[in-house]
Amino acid sequence: MNPYGKWNESILDRDPALAQEIHLHLQGIGQYMKAMDLVNFMDTPDMRAWTNQKKRMGLSTAQNWMKKLDYQWTKNTKGQFVDGHERDNVVMYRRNVFLPAWSKVKGRMHDWSEKECEQADPQPNKHRVVVWFHDELTFYAHNRRKT
Repeated sequence: MNPYGKWNESILDRDPALAQEIHLHLQGIGQYMKAMDLVNFMDTPDMRAWTNQKKRMGLSTAQNWMKKLDYQWTKNTKGQFVDGHERDNVVMYRRNVFLPAWSKVKGRMHDWSEKECEQADPQPNKHRVVVWFHDELTFYAHNRRKT
């Protein structure tokens, strides 16, 4: 209860339907909404008529409203979100499938260690195997947004 009256009460407190309309609009934007989206929405003729506002809403007011509506700004952490190299199924695959297959082709690959630099063809009558490693993590995660 505010002992000083209702002069500092938000329109959102008086009109739950307005809060619901704002929620619907912001959810329609998607995951990466910003306070400026709320400013532009409240600047439409329908919303100005609903709230009887003459001036455009300020950005800080929109940020306060979004906090009041339980929206929050977060930073996306960079890096791997899970470290599953020791899970049971991964260990089983590595021991029973990957390492046996790797040992079969290892004799057909060139060994670039110092002691083997002068090595001739590992197996002269077979095709040489060149392993091409592919890094799938060279992309822009989260469309390069910070918050």
